[in-house]
Amino acid sequence: MNFFWKNKESDYIKVMNQVKVRGGKRKEAAVEEISKRTKIPISEMIALGESITDINMLQRLKDEGGIAVSFNGNKFSIGQVNIAVTTPNSLGVLPIFQKKQNIRKFLQEWESEFKKFHNNPKNIPNRLISKKTKRFFTKYNFLPEFCDLTNK
Repeated sequence: MNFFWKNKESDYIKVMNQVKVRGGKRKEAAVEEISKRTKIPISEMIALGESITDINMLQRLKDEGGIAVSFNGNKFSIGQVNIAVTTPNSLGVLPIFQKKQNIRKFLQEWESEFKKFHNNPKNIPNRLISKKTKRFFTKYNFLPEFCDLTNK
């Protein structure tokens, strides 16, 4: 990473600063369209994104009270979300969907107890996630890291 950003006047930086991102507004428009078609308010939606092309969609969900998730995201997506997830595979976001109704409580408990089980998914308290999700985490031997960014 330092190679690319070390010299802010490099030819690489000059070229990259000329690039116009495509797709960002279209993703936000897709969220609007889905909301209209399904009659589900944006405030009840969950969106996952990881890069600059997702920031409009993520910010829209965050602004409207939905759940905007940075999924292994980069620096562009982090500022537009209320949850960050780091996980080796997509099963790691499953608890967000399962705990949607009480997401703040889930995140607070997960973050406060993470040190107790971070080395072994078998040690996750049963009240935190479903048995099925715990079996997935144990079978594939991984644990996602969640961070509630709501007030950060």
